[in-house]
Amino acid sequence: MTVRLPHLAWVATPVGQRDKMGQVSYPQSAMSISKAEAKQLLERMIFDATEPQDWVQDVWGLSPLMGDSAAKLLEAFYILIDCCPDDQLDNLVKGLYREQLEF
Repeated sequence: MTVRLPHLAWVATPVGQRDKMGQVSYPQSAMSISKAEAKQLLERMIFDATEPQDWVQDVWGLSPLMGDSAAKLLEAFYILIDCCPDDQLDNLVKGLYREQLEF
């Protein structure tokens, strides 16, 4: 069973345009962001003003089972950031912010 989350449509959709060969080309921006900056921006986007560890503790307080899942999700979030190539992470963050500005 696949669950579709409309607010996460960006996950499967490239930010750039496809050329004749099907390759995605991304617009060049004036400045790229570092992995540390991307991590901070994504944390702000996902957790608002709450620290990620505080969010896990809040969820744990509501339900230990869900808190365990929240802790695993946060760990996976950090692993994905570390594994993601810098240019893809940069494009992802910029695309997400661009989408937020459109709403």
